[in-house]
Amino acid sequence: RRRAALRHNNENYLHLLFRWDGTVFRVLVNDALLYVTVIIYICVRIQARVGLPAFVESLSSSDIAIVGGFLSFFLVLFVNQSNARFWDQYNHA
Repeated sequence: RRRAALRHNNENYLHLLFRWDGTVFRVLVNDALLYVTVIIYICVRIQARVGLPAFVESLSSSDIAIVGGFLSFFLVLFVNQSNARFWDQYNHA
């Protein structure tokens, strides 16, 4: 069935995503976290176009660098833990 999806097909591409076995799209559609993330992103983008609040405009670049450092640290920690769980599960399989 995957080979049929890869061949030339006259159907709409989105229709293939919903029909194609092995896609992650079906799981993402049912995940509420995806919708919350998209709504937060849209709100942030709208707020950035309209104007930033006074407390955000008062932040200096060093404050932003500190926050970015913390976010980078937590991102690396999260990815490291996810990778360790994956390899632990992979080695036990």
